[in-house]
Amino acid sequence: MTSCKLLSVFSQDIVNLLLNSEEYNVIIHVGKEEREDPVLFNNNNNNKGEEEEEEEEEEEDTLEVNNRYNSSNIRNDRNDRNEMDNYSRTQTFKAHSLILGARSNYFQTALSKQWAKKEGEANVLSQPNISPKVFEIILNYIYSGTITLSDREILEILDILSAADELLLTDLLDYIQEYLIEIKSKWLHTYIIPIYQVCLAHDSCLNLREFILATISSDPDLLFKSEDFLKIDKSLLLPILKRDDLDMAEVEVWDQVIKWGCAQNDLLDQKITPIISTITPTSPFGQLDEISFTTSNNNSTSNINNNNNNNIHNDNTINSIDDNNYIIVRSADDNNNDNNNNNNNNNNNNSSSSSSNDHHHHSSNSSISSNYSINDNITLSYNLSNWTSEDYNNLTNTLQDCIPLIRFFQMSSIDLYDKVWRPFREILPSKLEDDIVKCHLKPGTKPEFGINTPRGNSTLIGHQQMARIAEWIDRCEPSTYNISDIPYKFKLLVRGTRDGFESTTFHSKCDNQGATFVIMKIVNSNNPCEIIGGYNPIRWKTGTGHMETRDSFLFSFGSRNRLEDAKISRVTRYNYAITLRDETYGPCFGDKDLWMHGNFAETDSCSSKEDDYETWITKHRKFSVSEYEVFKIIKK
Repeated sequence: MTSCKLLSVFSQDIVNLLLNSEEYNVIIHVGKEEREDPVLFNNNNNNKGEEEEEEEEEEEDTLEVNNRYNSSNIRNDRNDRNEMDNYSRTQTFKAHSLILGARSNYFQTALSKQWAKKEGEANVLSQPNISPKVFEIILNYIYSGTITLSDREILEILDILSAADELLLTDLLDYIQEYLIEIKSKWLHTYIIPIYQVCLAHDSCLNLREFILATISSDPDLLFKSEDFLKIDKSLLLPILKRDDLDMAEVEVWDQVIKWGCAQNDLLDQKITPIISTITPTSPFGQLDEISFTTSNNNSTSNINNNNNNNIHNDNTINSIDDNNYIIVRSADDNNNDNNNNNNNNNNNNSSSSSSNDHHHHSSNSSISSNYSINDNITLSYNLSNWTSEDYNNLTNTLQDCIPLIRFFQMSSIDLYDKVWRPFREILPSKLEDDIVKCHLKPGTKPEFGINTPRGNSTLIGHQQMARIAEWIDRCEPSTYNISDIPYKFKLLVRGTRDGFESTTFHSKCDNQGATFVIMKIVNSNNPCEIIGGYNPIRWKTGTGHMETRDSFLFSFGSRNRLEDAKISRVTRYNYAITLRDETYGPCFGDKDLWMHGNFAETDSCSSKEDDYETWITKHRKFSVSEYEVFKIIKK
């Protein structure tokens, strides 16, 4: 007989002791008559009538009976003992102090002479925060040392997790956390908010909490596009806003925080209408001659035209923050633009521009409206012209802990004016107002308010692009890695806007650092967001000649910096993979494929021409860059 078989027999013998022994000396009263469900969300938006609430309570009772734990494997009610009405929310369990104390520090303390209460010869405990159904599972685990989670619903597993934390069952806590991380695909898009809530409530769930925070940081849509986002408590939002690795443009973070804050104060209108209905005729953007409504799912566009003017003036193009729905507003004074603006319209979908040279404050009579789409049917909007001083005060109080966590100085001047200063100046702390004015009137001034460091290591690419580069390095299939799986750390060595664009700076910071990759944003009016780069698996140094490798590559994330536009070009002539030059040159891949020279921000200081790598990564033969970064690659 194997040791595993012996352990199984021993485990069953202990379970039989629980089921059949009369020698118990602990009575545990579990549950409470009136169950209070955990509050996962704010109740500000709970406007249900009494009849609707009563119907839901009846449905919950029915559901609880139907899903009642099947205790055929462990009956703790020998004869007429521990009998429980099917509808009861309380139950009495009987157990043995030696086993409970040996398996749980909580029970060891609770059953000590100092704390235990007596009924005759038995110690009496009360567990009102745990349901009888869950406690029965826990008790079975304590006696048998085994538990099966694969056939249980996620929410039931969360109840077991909470109970294990209360009873200080550390091994079970660790196991459940590992299990939930392992089966993340089953709950990530459905239960991430309730699981996140439970993790925040229990300090012992650090592993699962960090996994969820890292996952949301890598894929913010899991939280911000969830149907329940507007209902979450502030305690769930603040840890996300504190993350340096949150993979969102700062203006988008601000938009989501404003949307959440408005929802807490009933300042959002929810309408099952097209997004264009939120645009008012008295919009401060002037006469609206055309409004385009686009849904990315079906690529359909509806237009409302008041005249035949089809030119779009870049300063009067307003786009919403949502990737699925966006609006284009064209005004009557768009008459002096060339036709190239029409061709480049798709490249500007994520920009936000000032609509007027005049300063419009929210206290004016202009009708300032904004909209957000959380799915294809529901549009959330607010109209600031209808707000009262009390509305602004309420929003200020709601967001007072959130605003210091926004990296305002990582926004563009246009976004800062259009999305922050103009509509919401009244809710900003006075010190932040001073910082905004000072830093924009006196370039180079260091802000004093809040957090000023950029989110993430890179200002050019996000965690998904980082994961794709790691996949290219390891020659993996796409989507092999997510943020928690990347086997590398990326250490920023140099950033142009921080350290300068000179080639000498590149060499002083990047030479002899081992494997690195460089990324850059090309200066080009047609594709203002074109991102390209290259990977050097050896090292950088000055000299002459070439370094040979089979593993270097060039890459591009296109003009939209999205994964679907990602392109890789691997080296073909291995002995020309990396070119060495003096310190007046920066990174040089191949004999011509991607070179940087002198001051990389100066006109035509960089070049690219297909030669020693598979294919071209940009159509520009000569160009300059508005930003570049080099990262050292460190194996975890």
